Amino acid sequence: MTHQATDTRYSRRTHAGSPTSSPALPIGIFLEFVAVAIGTASDDQVNIALGVAVVGALCIAFAFATNYRWIQQNFFHKKFALGLNNLVLILGVTGILGLLNLIAFRHNVSYDYTSD
Repeated sequence: MTHQATDTRYSRRTHAGSPTSSPALPIGIFLEFVAVAIGTASDDQVNIALGVAVVGALCIAFAFATNYRWIQQNFFHKKFALGLNNLVLILGVTGILGLLNLIAFRHNVSYDYTSD
């Protein structure tokens, strides 16, 4: 009888210690989508949308807080640090370009080079 070693790092199944095994994460994500839908539907219900967004954020935070070992295993690696560095750089460059665009929009100057 031969025994094959299986590599569980690339398994797509939900493990018992992951945040996706808790119903709080999908509920929180669903509540965030509902909050966006409520907030964009009408201007009168912004406070309700904000409340739903806060409850959704608390559900997501609870899902991650109760699974600290999964976070420790997955987020404290060099691969995650490099990916986070890339994300911060992309957001920084996008923010700088956005600010430059805003400054150019607010200080729009046009010159008339045609001869009179």
